[in-house]
Amino acid sequence: MHRLVVVAPWFATPDAPFAGVFVREWTLAMNLDPEQVTVLHLHVVAPGTATALERREEPWGSVIRIPIPLEPNAPRIDVARAQAEALRSRAPQEYWEADVVHAHVGLPTAWAVTQVPPPKARVVTVEHASYLSTLLKRDDTRQAYGEMLEETSMHLMSGEREARMVRGAFPALREKVVAVGNPVNEAVFRARAEAPTHLDHWLYAGNITEAKGVARAVELYLAWRSRSPEREGSFTIVGQGPAARDIRAIADASQWGHEVRLVGPRAASELGELMRHSDVLVHLSHKETFGLTVVEAAMCGMAVITTRCGGPQDTLAEAFDRGQALLLHVEPRPEDMDLVQRFAEQLPGATFSAAQHLQRRYGSQAFGAQLRAVSDGLNPFTTSGDAAVVGLLATTRQGVRLAQHLASIVVGAGAAPVVCLAPKEELGVLDSRARGVDLSGVGTAPGAALYLRVLYIWPLLLLALPARWFVAKIARFDGRGGRYARKVRRALSRRIDAARQRKQALRTDPPGVSGPFWRVAPSVGGEICRVEPTLLKVGSSWIICDGQSRALLKALEKEFGFRARRVDASAADVAELVADHLARST
Repeated sequence: MHRLVVVAPWFATPDAPFAGVFVREWTLAMNLDPEQVTVLHLHVVAPGTATALERREEPWGSVIRIPIPLEPNAPRIDVARAQAEALRSRAPQEYWEADVVHAHVGLPTAWAVTQVPPPKARVVTVEHASYLSTLLKRDDTRQAYGEMLEETSMHLMSGEREARMVRGAFPALREKVVAVGNPVNEAVFRARAEAPTHLDHWLYAGNITEAKGVARAVELYLAWRSRSPEREGSFTIVGQGPAARDIRAIADASQWGHEVRLVGPRAASELGELMRHSDVLVHLSHKETFGLTVVEAAMCGMAVITTRCGGPQDTLAEAFDRGQALLLHVEPRPEDMDLVQRFAEQLPGATFSAAQHLQRRYGSQAFGAQLRAVSDGLNPFTTSGDAAVVGLLATTRQGVRLAQHLASIVVGAGAAPVVCLAPKEELGVLDSRARGVDLSGVGTAPGAALYLRVLYIWPLLLLALPARWFVAKIARFDGRGGRYARKVRRALSRRIDAARQRKQALRTDPPGVSGPFWRVAPSVGGEICRVEPTLLKVGSSWIICDGQSRALLKALEKEFGFRARRVDASAADVAELVADHLARST
């Protein structure tokens, strides 16, 4: 690689230190000769603002800022066209001489680069946007996104959920789309000496905005301190943003307000030290494609309290299973404080082992090696022929979601998943390293429909409907009993909905409904054998993603004469399974 040019719509500046932190860290991870690295910051400014190019030198390369006058809140497609025109007319010589261009954010900037690429450059596009679903719903932006994918050599994404979204929207280009996360400097965010055993000292790091849930985090801390007034406590908030004054007002209204400190932005090295001297990072964001600070905290050996907002559900899956992380719902719930209390009580027995797994996936050295390979035209996101093979079975909607999630963990650990699920449309959104088998042709035993009605659907509805009515009466009351009743009511509602869906499915297509798998269609078993023969060997490993998958696996064993090693689905179990496979294959 002779010259790398990174193009982005934002970059770290003194007045916005968090903006563009991803771009800086991605560039640093590659560890290239500074003379060969240039960052183009395509900066949208108000009409009438000075538009002279600005250049500054950093220890790792040059940063050139290109101001682009545009009306505030201009449509994203208009921003993309303006950026393309700015590149065409104002891009410096370094851009036109580039061998490789990394374009961050699919729309506007990656599209702009693919419309005006340097003549001999390989273009690699990178997606961090949290508004991706909105782009893909609109015809104009969806078309532009597809045009960008057509021209890129590889599209790297921060989160697997967003990657599945793009693969589903553009199935013909799915092999270009890979979820890689973001790099974390393992030298800065290294593990603390001892794991925390209590939740006295809290920490938040990031932009102080409503969408990041900082106000909710402060309220949670103040409620926590009211429950434990005898202990010492502190809540350090790192960052800046428009909600800082509101946060200060919330804190000052409490007797514990003096323990809430807003310390402003901090360098990465200072943040690493704060993480090693705090007990828990609290990040209650509304939406995250990756969730950089929660990964940094887990790599430092902190406890983490975050939300089911996307990225953390994937990156912290193992930490959650091991008791190092707590995932709350995005919207506040009455039981949040009870969950925090239980999390604190279980903390001394938690296993803080997620750091090694996270370092293998996101550590800057390993991450930078992948980026250099992609820049050189190689594809490091493949599995070798002798990679450990893990089978995943799913036959229900919930099981399919879990299988997709666990497949990304298996792939990230260096193994090759064979995902068997239905419907086949869901196979098209998987990582291209996962091989898929469509279970739509699975056969059930004669009389399965009657079996399901008599022994599952009717008893559940007859018992669960009156039980839910009774529990709903109790749920109206406050206190622990009412909270528990509301939890039971939600669980009963999910089971009733599932029974009704199964009942409706039996009416429309009885043979296609999953039931007791006493036999398996030979075409399905044969497909599994064809895709991965080693799966049917004695001792092969299968991950069971729902209860019916266990019955299906039993039927496969009987039909094809093999014995399987069953693994109930959890991220921690999967991590151990893959590690065992890799050790044996080595």
